[in-house]
Amino acid sequence: MDVIVRVVFENAPQTGEWEILFNSGAAWTIRRKGETRAAVFQPPGFDVPFWTALFDRDGLQVDVYIDPSAEPQPFPPLSHPLDQMILVNALAFRNGGLLHSTGVGIDGRGLLFGGKSGAGKSTLASLFSGQSDVTVLSDERVVIRENPQGFRIYGTPWHSDNHDANPTSMPLSAVFFLHHGQENRIDRCERSTALHHLLPLVSIPWYDRDRIPAMMDLCGRIVDAIPCYHLYFRPDHDVTQRIMDVSRALGEGRVKL
Repeated sequence: MDVIVRVVFENAPQTGEWEILFNSGAAWTIRRKGETRAAVFQPPGFDVPFWTALFDRDGLQVDVYIDPSAEPQPFPPLSHPLDQMILVNALAFRNGGLLHSTGVGIDGRGLLFGGKSGAGKSTLASLFSGQSDVTVLSDERVVIRENPQGFRIYGTPWHSDNHDANPTSMPLSAVFFLHHGQENRIDRCERSTALHHLLPLVSIPWYDRDRIPAMMDLCGRIVDAIPCYHLYFRPDHDVTQRIMDVSRALGEGRVKL
């Protein structure tokens, strides 16, 4: 999947009369005119936008306009939130999405660990760091895509305090929803509960009704095809051993839980 991003140092097309799809209430808005979407980043107190990004409907062509009079000039131009917005839009129609999760590969099998902020994603990634046969793809955000062979997860440049980011991919074998606990325990998660926990982790462009159905269908297919678990843990290396045991059992086709 190739996304072409063109950075143009000139005044952006005027979007003030376009339909507003989303307003952050602070620095940026998303607008629409016909099949074109515009993301406009203009912090309070500035006369002109730092940047205006025009997306085609498919999300594979993005023109980023930077007003020459903007002070200070936005460098690099593909900064947050535009970088992730570009990826989310491109993936929405291509059986993929961006997840707020830790991704780990064990013996070539990909595992996802998700939870609300503070649930322990970075802590778990740090426990895995440096272990043999373990690859931390990201401790913050992971891409997932579906292909004829199943689901794969991919590392991204976006990391947390551990700075764990690896640009490789693994076939997805299991999803774990993180909870703090007094003991290390793994319980199977039913489909409806899994979907309830998965949806908040996926970067769904709720402001764009054209993309929502595809993203919702993707989430449903994930919980249908991939075993999901609740992981209650305390921050010690016993939990990583339990996870590795589950991963190997899945790889051998054994019923673990």
